[in-house]
Amino acid sequence: VSSVGADLSTAVEAASRVEFGNRLADAPDAPISAVRLLAFDESIEVAAPVLSRSERLTEADLIKSAETMSQEHLLAIAKRRELKEGLTDVLVTRGNREVLVSTATNQGSRFSQLGLDTLVEKAGSDDKLALSVWARQDIPRQQMLRLFRQASDGLRRQLEAAHPRHADSI
Repeated sequence: VSSVGADLSTAVEAASRVEFGNRLADAPDAPISAVRLLAFDESIEVAAPVLSRSERLTEADLIKSAETMSQEHLLAIAKRRELKEGLTDVLVTRGNREVLVSTATNQGSRFSQLGLDTLVEKAGSDDKLALSVWARQDIPRQQMLRLFRQASDGLRRQLEAAHPRHADSI
């Protein structure tokens, strides 16, 4: 009976943390210490709302999370409204395919030269990622050329069809 009670207690505690995270994620005056604690929770159900939405987390908090937490945590971060260059550098370096595509398709993402180089390099072997990068309006021409040059013939046709204006300038 005591193990059932312990399991129930753990489940209730987890459900409470999830609910608490959802409530604090959008609160402009949420206690920073509580938001940070939730952001670094191992359970993605707890961490995701604050990682993806809380304005109380600093850039340093987000970078630390992106450097140390799971791919699911990185994906939650990649869905934020705004992603600065230092953060996208970590996301494109550590992220799996889903994180990379989410970061590339997020119009609030800003990329450093290192981030762009890494993103375009990884897009060379991933058609979905290449199409996501190709669709961005803020990718410099030299990176578009590199992406186009490294693409297979089939991918080049897809890129041309998806955004003919980019292809015309190449």
